[in-house]
Amino acid sequence: MPFDSELDLNLERLDDYGLAHLFSHLYSLRETRKYRQEIYALICQSFMRLKLERTQSPDSFVQDVSIAIEVASSEEPPNLVQLARLSLIEATLVAITENVPVEVLGALAYLGEIKRAKGHTLCSLDGCGSSRLPV
Repeated sequence: MPFDSELDLNLERLDDYGLAHLFSHLYSLRETRKYRQEIYALICQSFMRLKLERTQSPDSFVQDVSIAIEVASSEEPPNLVQLARLSLIEATLVAITENVPVEVLGALAYLGEIKRAKGHTLCSLDGCGSSRLPV
């Protein structure tokens, strides 16, 4: 899986806990430059696809983008290059998830894809762009 990392991360081998909590662990280490860089590097198509595949919802990846924006904003001075990149990614994700027709969500739920439908619904309700920090 293409992923530009200073750490030796094999994303395919992450279990569900690792995938769900990787960002919150990196966030707690954000004061160290190499961990900030890992946060930015993880906002990529391969990580997004992996999370979508495993969670069946865009919500988790959108949360990661929000966390990365928070990290870029908190740098001194703010990391404007990452802020621009991440804001564009966030806006694109929100636009895509907000435009899922209600009929499609209903069909997903009817077909047993509850988690997937719920992820799109949550994005629509909270805008998916709100900054949410890991617990």
